[in-house]
Amino acid sequence: MVDKNISISEYHGLAKNSLWVMFSNISMLFVLALTIFASRLLGDSVFGQYVYLLAVTTILSELCVLGTTDYASILIAQEAEKTSLIMANTLGMRIPSSILYIALCLSVTWFSMPDILIAAFLIALDWVVRSVVHLFHGVFRARNQFQLDAIVTIQERVSVLVCALIGLYFERNLVYFAFGILVGRAIGMAICIVAFCRFGERFSIGFNIDLWRDIIRNSIPIGIRGLLKGGSFRIDALMLGVLRTNAEVGWYGAVYKFLEAGFFFTEAVGGAVRPVIAKAYSQGEKNIISDYFGRCYKLLLVVGSIIVGIVFIYADQIIALVYGPEYMNSVSTLKVLIFAMLMVFGSMISVTVFDAIGLQHKTVWCFIVSLLINILLNFILIQRFGIIGAAWSTLITECFLTIVLLRIALKAGYRFPFVWFYGPLVACASFLSISVLIKGFSTLLGVGLGFIAFTLVLKALSVLDEVDIGYAKMVFQGK
Repeated sequence: MVDKNISISEYHGLAKNSLWVMFSNISMLFVLALTIFASRLLGDSVFGQYVYLLAVTTILSELCVLGTTDYASILIAQEAEKTSLIMANTLGMRIPSSILYIALCLSVTWFSMPDILIAAFLIALDWVVRSVVHLFHGVFRARNQFQLDAIVTIQERVSVLVCALIGLYFERNLVYFAFGILVGRAIGMAICIVAFCRFGERFSIGFNIDLWRDIIRNSIPIGIRGLLKGGSFRIDALMLGVLRTNAEVGWYGAVYKFLEAGFFFTEAVGGAVRPVIAKAYSQGEKNIISDYFGRCYKLLLVVGSIIVGIVFIYADQIIALVYGPEYMNSVSTLKVLIFAMLMVFGSMISVTVFDAIGLQHKTVWCFIVSLLINILLNFILIQRFGIIGAAWSTLITECFLTIVLLRIALKAGYRFPFVWFYGPLVACASFLSISVLIKGFSTLLGVGLGFIAFTLVLKALSVLDEVDIGYAKMVFQGK
């Protein structure tokens, strides 16, 4: 149950850390900018090839990480004095797994054209470097170095953007583009190493058998789930590449990349709350975990509902402005996938909490079933409806996953008022209903009245309370 006695001041640290993580993840706009430039400069067909290769390497990327990033950050949050030891052994485990991962990526694309094969190798190598960068980010957040993490993240993404654009300047093809990304990511990794060493830690690679056993035992469920999650997120692009044209993969990938930029808010809240929940769990404070879980869930759904309303109404203008007329076929896809993003907001905060409290093994079967559902729906719908069929497949799968994960949390005793779940969804429906009805007269007026209806529904259902209001005041006042 939710702890009613938790004061507003106890959320001060979470508010501060969430702002820093949000600030760092706003740099996802650089990733979005890179996607826009690449889609325009490479064209929909070549960009579709890039999206297909990215799908292949992303699905297999968990074989490189094996769930160790998340578990290492949890260990460090609980035993900060062992940071160097945990980091050294986690990196040591990455050596054989990275070799296996790159070999598998090359084997999948072995019969492709030489430039596609080279691009696949460079993208896979970028994923290896990225996994090391993500590990450093997890350490910074676990050690409460959120400001440092934000600065390092922004520097890394700026370097990726600049180097990738330089590669496209020399030659507009996949190989130069992928090589530019890899160089930028390597610069970001070097920045992370310097930052890690500056706050007194030692960078090395270690082999402690007992620690390896502990990490492997607890990381495997996270790794399996990550592999399934990556497959669920990317299987649509992979199947589009097999069943449809490269241009359609490019249209779908452009929209999906746009939505991925919106996940920064989920990462901000999840990144800030994970170490807090891990500490609360080690101290047996179940009520505090329930309160953080429920309030983060509610916050993400409220913000996600606003995003859904605005993007749905302005989908045509967004695609035309961001990607140009060549990608207008993806407007309907965006209108469907934006609802899937709202479901991802809920499922990802559930996954974050499960990882922090040691319930990661209970989520594996959920991702197995959701992946199977996604594959079956994609096979049926893509052949008949193309990219809009892939979008509906993703939406149905994410709805299933969100509901099942929430049920697991409730059964485990981490409960919060049910209105925190359905309230934002009802408010979102009112937002869209009013906006769509009045859009024929004035789009801006429709959105304005829709937002008023959204606010009134939240108030009528008592979704927000004094703790939420106090939290918001702290955020806006910068305290």
